[in-house]
Amino acid sequence: MLNSLKNASFFRFLLVGIINTIIGTTLMFMFYKILVLGYWLSSAIAYIIAGLVSYFLNKKFTFKSDTKNISGIIKFVILLCICYFIAYTIAKTFTFFVLSKSGLSIQDIEQIAMLVGMVFYSLLNYFGQKIWVFN
Repeated sequence: MLNSLKNASFFRFLLVGIINTIIGTTLMFMFYKILVLGYWLSSAIAYIIAGLVSYFLNKKFTFKSDTKNISGIIKFVILLCICYFIAYTIAKTFTFFVLSKSGLSIQDIEQIAMLVGMVFYSLLNYFGQKIWVFN
């Protein structure tokens, strides 16, 4: 029974992640391509918006947590900031290192870095939420 509950919360986390990925990716590339806000601002604004959606969905739906909103949101925001800067710094550095001589434009490489950053961010964020924010 305990294993099925753990697995259920994992699948709920994945579902919330899919919803957030759609929201975050759409907003990030819209801000980058249409509003021309640049790499850092586009990804930051998108993650703030998707992060709010993520907090409330994960609190109620995924982890069924009774964490108080103030303390939970503070931990969540701290976690988002840590995950964001670590993931996107690694992603941009790694992607530019790998693709710098590929002939792709800086804009194309930055967009690829955004996708790579999403993977790093998701992994860091899952463990942080599970262990620290909603434990």
